[in-house]
Amino acid sequence: MNIPDSVTEQVGGLCPTSCFFTSFVEKLKTHNAVQFIRVIENAHVPVVKLTFDGIDIDMVYAKMMRKSITDKLDLMDVEYLREMEIQCVRSLQGYRVTQEIMSLVPNIFTFRVVLATIKHWAKCRNIYSNMMGFLGGVSWGILVARICQLYPYATVATLVAKFFKVFSLHQWPVPIVLQNPVEHNLNLPVWNPRVRKTDRCHLMPIITPSYPYQNSTVNVTSSTRKIMMEEICVGTR
Repeated sequence: MNIPDSVTEQVGGLCPTSCFFTSFVEKLKTHNAVQFIRVIENAHVPVVKLTFDGIDIDMVYAKMMRKSITDKLDLMDVEYLREMEIQCVRSLQGYRVTQEIMSLVPNIFTFRVVLATIKHWAKCRNIYSNMMGFLGGVSWGILVARICQLYPYATVATLVAKFFKVFSLHQWPVPIVLQNPVEHNLNLPVWNPRVRKTDRCHLMPIITPSYPYQNSTVNVTSSTRKIMMEEICVGTR
């Protein structure tokens, strides 16, 4: 899907972040294909939510100190994070986490099928919602990726069964990680319960695999964790 140049040109160059949520949004509103546009500028990850030609889209913005951006730009290079504002770093994390997960699973096709299955199950059981204290898409993706790592040659059916078996026995709050963290000395906040007291209070830590490493389940409470664990245990039967 292509958004017309008349819209995208509004955020070219070194446009300040504020322009994304003001003049760019106003430009979007004038396009006939755009509906239900909503700006959430003060969120943990600032976002513009909209429906474009019937497709729901979450648009985020990251400012980079470059005169131009090409399709060959490697956003996985942590050096690009060095001079970024923290909000922009968070905006890039969606892409970076997804790419990192895909690189860490042994079989991408199998991973995708299992993830689609688990997401469908979670939505049917009403436990798919980060805002409501359950798990969001990133968290479910990391859990499925971990199962794929543990059983790299298993079939889809076996991986689904192992998902419920393994996590029904998992001893929270032992964190789920896909790879050992690497320190990049960029002074960005990372999840570390040995240093940060607030991180020690997290009940169901599922850690994103790209720097800066974060817990994707900060909204989980004791009650929502109990509900999810009960549903996962039912899945083992």
